[in-house]
Amino acid sequence: MRISITTKLILFVLILSLITTYAVGKYSYQKAKDALVQRTFDQLTSLRIEKSNRIQNFFQQSLNDITNISQLDDTKEIIRTLNSSSDTNDIENLMHVYRRFLKRFIESSNSYSKMTIVASEKSFHINIQQDAKNSDNYSIKPNGTKLSELRNKLGIQGQVMIEDMDGKAKKQEPAIYIVASIENAVELEEGFVILEIPVEVINDIMFENRLHNGLGQTGEAYLVGSDYLLRSTSRFENNDVLTTKVDTEGVKEALIGNTGTKEIQDYRNIAVLSSYSTIDIPGLNWAILAEIDTKEAMVPIVSIRRNIMYLTFIIFLLLLGVVALLTSMITAPIRSLIGKTEKVAAGEFGQTLNYKANDEVGDLVNAFNKMTLQLKVQSEKLDTERLLRLNSLIDGQELERRRLSKELHDGLGQLILTNKLKVERALKEEPEKAKQIISESEELFKKTMQEVRNISNGLMPAVLTAFGLQTAIRNLAKEIAENSGIDIHVDMDEEKLVLNSKFETYLYRIVQEALNNVIKHAQATEVNISLHNLNGDLTLLIQDNGIGFSSHVDENGGNGLNNIRYRAELLGGILKIVSEPGKGTKVILKVK
Repeated sequence: MRISITTKLILFVLILSLITTYAVGKYSYQKAKDALVQRTFDQLTSLRIEKSNRIQNFFQQSLNDITNISQLDDTKEIIRTLNSSSDTNDIENLMHVYRRFLKRFIESSNSYSKMTIVASEKSFHINIQQDAKNSDNYSIKPNGTKLSELRNKLGIQGQVMIEDMDGKAKKQEPAIYIVASIENAVELEEGFVILEIPVEVINDIMFENRLHNGLGQTGEAYLVGSDYLLRSTSRFENNDVLTTKVDTEGVKEALIGNTGTKEIQDYRNIAVLSSYSTIDIPGLNWAILAEIDTKEAMVPIVSIRRNIMYLTFIIFLLLLGVVALLTSMITAPIRSLIGKTEKVAAGEFGQTLNYKANDEVGDLVNAFNKMTLQLKVQSEKLDTERLLRLNSLIDGQELERRRLSKELHDGLGQLILTNKLKVERALKEEPEKAKQIISESEELFKKTMQEVRNISNGLMPAVLTAFGLQTAIRNLAKEIAENSGIDIHVDMDEEKLVLNSKFETYLYRIVQEALNNVIKHAQATEVNISLHNLNGDLTLLIQDNGIGFSSHVDENGGNGLNNIRYRAELLGGILKIVSEPGKGTKVILKVK
């Protein structure tokens, strides 16, 4: 299938432009995407650090609060009363004074749902709860298993500890307990106090229970415990604290102490950008994560990608128009050149194209114009030369006919006529006289036969056919030397040249024509003829010491030189004629 240069140029430039535009767009898109991802990670990390600091500060403040409460004289007085009295009235009377202070403390902090005071030597405790409807909301209850577990852990860990949420306590609301021992003057434990932190407080710190949390539609920050269960509310799950398992790559990395950012699959099996780390809280092995869906984070880059696609399409259309215009400007002179070339191929030489531009196409047009003009000149020269050759051929034929006619008329015709007269005369004479006349006629017949041989040799030497080119040239040189007095030297290979009859005839005629020119025009006294076969190339040299001629004589040429050139061309050889006035002439012919 033929594809025009216009189509090729358009396709090439468009493909190159599209590849370049795609590469630049791809690079720009990737750089913008990387920058957006890094910026999102930075924002998530900043948010994670801020929430981590808030959580850590909160628990530190809670530890300070419970330490202060455990060291209050009023707290120690309640413990001593609980340990020494079994009368609840005594306890209630003591609580009447103390409860308002503790209640106001719980309400003012807004961080604890309940405070519990437990006596070491008794099987009951006091709960002071946060209740807006009842400002005197406290109760005395028997100790349960949970309190016994807390006391045992406190005895192991020290004076203050934090108890994580218990996922096994299905009937209770998730809560965190901060426990501190209450000691007497000699540092012996008399009981302990417990602050209960509800999950709503944790959620409030994490902002998950607020409408605007600064994380868009899919972003969230949450806490995960060492059991891979949520410690704060997810914005995508209901009743998820201590029920939703989060064993993602980010949580695993954080729980072993690593901090970083990564694109992962979250607990919903959705791709998210995640920033993760652990939280430094004594007694809690929690991971904190700030995440946002990758799809939402990439919304700006999707817009950029769309813009790049639009821009690429616009550039494509612009390039299509520009390239079409440029290719039309480039190929228009080429199409004109094709038309002119077809005319030249048809023989209409001299066709030129008017195109002036200082570029490669302009150079091509100028070269074409020079070529066609040169072809026209060469064609005219060839026509002239063909005409000259034809004239030379015709003239040569006419001369040969005249010579033959003259020889037949003057020589052979006279001999035959004389012979005829002698025969007629012999018929009229006496026998003796007739016998003499017939004898004369016999001699005359011999001369007639010799004349026929001479004419025949002039047309086609018999020696050329019988003995070959070398012998024929030697005989021709000998005959011309005897008749003209010119000293002719012949130097040829001793071995017989194996040539076809056409080659032998043309070479013989070239030598014959050259010697005739020497006799007629050169005024030479010496001629050298050499014929050798060197490396498969046949070389003929004819050199005289005559008066020579100038180059313009060679260009115009006579019939003799034209005949030599014509025969050399028929042989497929290379002919060179070298001559200067006063320096003789060389005719050199090389035939492969």
